[in-house]
Amino acid sequence: MKGLFTPNDFFKNGIIKCPPSVSVSELHEACDYFLIPFDASTIKCHNLRGLLHEISNEGAKEQFENFLYEKILPEMVNAAKRGDRECHIVILLDDDNVDWDEEYPPQTGEEYSQSMCQ
Repeated sequence: MKGLFTPNDFFKNGIIKCPPSVSVSELHEACDYFLIPFDASTIKCHNLRGLLHEISNEGAKEQFENFLYEKILPEMVNAAKRGDRECHIVILLDDDNVDWDEEYPPQTGEEYSQSMCQ
């Protein structure tokens, strides 16, 4: 990544221009290394598809972290406190529709299953 940019370029101008010869993912890694925000306001490049792809990946990671810490981890901790060694979690979106009766939930292969609605 020599010659791509220096951190001073960002701190002087607030913008990093990515040349066409450098992949957006390489630039993203360099920004992470130098603790430079990687978003549409700080990065300018000819490869718009690559830029949007990297930004989308960041959004997906953030969304997963939210699910992990707000929904999944608390349920896993509760299962561990009960002494369970396994925990199978399925998160459905608001517009997802699953038809089952509370007495006859879909088979999970386990004798213990729990449904939660929030």
